[in-house]
Amino acid sequence: MKLVAILRVKNAMSVLRECLEKLSSLVDEIIILDNGSIDGTIEACREFNKVVKVILQDDTDNFYDGRDRTILLDAAKARNPDWILCIEVFEKHLTRDILDKYMHSGYDRISFRMCHFWLSRKYCRFDRNWLLSTVRPGRYMWRNLESAYFEDIVIHSYLKGIDSKIYNSPFRIKHYGYINKPDMNRKIAVYRHVDPAHQNKYNTSDLNHKDSQEHILRYPFVELNNRTANYAYVLFYKFLCETLLIALRMKRKYLRKLKIFNTG
Repeated sequence: MKLVAILRVKNAMSVLRECLEKLSSLVDEIIILDNGSIDGTIEACREFNKVVKVILQDDTDNFYDGRDRTILLDAAKARNPDWILCIEVFEKHLTRDILDKYMHSGYDRISFRMCHFWLSRKYCRFDRNWLLSTVRPGRYMWRNLESAYFEDIVIHSYLKGIDSKIYNSPFRIKHYGYINKPDMNRKIAVYRHVDPAHQNKYNTSDLNHKDSQEHILRYPFVELNNRTANYAYVLFYKFLCETLLIALRMKRKYLRKLKIFNTG
């Protein structure tokens, strides 16, 4: 089956090669939308043979997540794939063989949980709104169905239109969006500008705000060399995340009263 990856980037040289090297081992084609990089990202993307298209969409003073993801989705569908993948960096033990099994299964969407690295490539955050974003799957690969679309919203546009036959994979996604201070400051400034009605939402990510420095919880990202042992670990990680998600949905008072677990 043909698998096409879509990826949106901007000034991503610090993590780009790791991302594209891993994706190149997993997918048949890669389509990239660049939001106005000036650090060599565009040129580096074109070095990879599986990158079949680079779309230039400068988002300076014009950030719009839903628009960009829809452009990527339309470009991917034009390549006639069986499946589409919208993910950054997978952990090392996820292979094409595993993705092939997913694609030949009866599922229409495979979901993955994200590990949000915080100011390093070793530790991930899971306090407050980061907790919900960790335990709830946030990245996907899906069957190329006409019903699939991205929300037409400015920030955090999610995949919609596929509500049946969904499988939550135990394998994790490495999210590197918060490992670099200058990039973080730029990102949060954009979010605050385009979403003025929800300023408090970004306090825990704003390095200039006390909420990004107090009540911080981090855990080390564990990735074992032994494939079998690592798979046992990610299964345990999946079970733990699903247990925490159930607790959050039940709004347990003893959990939600704690500052570090107050998800708003």
